[in-house]
Amino acid sequence: MRTKPARRIRIGTDPFSIHGVVLGHDGVFIGDLHKGVIKLEHQSYKKVWSFSGDNLAPVAVRDGVLLIACSDGLCGVDERTGTRLWGPQPLGPCVEWSQGVLALRPLALIDVREGSRGRAFNVSEEVLGNPFIAGNTLVGTILKGDPVTAFHLVEERVIWTRRLFAEVSTRAGRSEPSFIVWSGDETFLVGRTDVLAGCSLADGAILWEAPVGVPYYSPNAIEGRRMC
Repeated sequence: MRTKPARRIRIGTDPFSIHGVVLGHDGVFIGDLHKGVIKLEHQSYKKVWSFSGDNLAPVAVRDGVLLIACSDGLCGVDERTGTRLWGPQPLGPCVEWSQGVLALRPLALIDVREGSRGRAFNVSEEVLGNPFIAGNTLVGTILKGDPVTAFHLVEERVIWTRRLFAEVSTRAGRSEPSFIVWSGDETFLVGRTDVLAGCSLADGAILWEAPVGVPYYSPNAIEGRRMC
């Protein structure tokens, strides 16, 4: 069943310039490749503030701080006012976890108020591409794609590693770039332009596949609300 969107938000004339969407508890943060990052109020979707710059993308909001990725690293911005708190710092790609925000290279918690690395994690595998966290499990790829690795953040151990994208290509009968597009509590989705595959978080096994192409972006959801 197709669901109509609850609200359409008009940002500009070029929808392809949108560069990341993050949902906070009191606002929506949207990046534009050429105009920077703006905050919209949750209910009215009126503009609250803008943070100017080129090639900026909001990546996470935590403890009143919005993290924005730029070509020089990561910036910390006051969620309420849009004032720069620190950065850019060379912290690399990051992902939000229930216990904080993680920098992925090397794997460590980020002090979002100071813009520095805190507790480090002992992980032997590279987990940098298409990263997501489900519960206490971090899943991602190496930058070139396969293999896909699942790492338990509390127990600090690799749960499984699989050449999952190669398995999807073998089943589809031809090679094509794959990517992780969504995760749930027990299943995550791997997509390409012609196939969508549901995979187990427990061991990475392919549970099902369907001849459905997906766009090259992931929806952003928090507490049942979703932006796409």
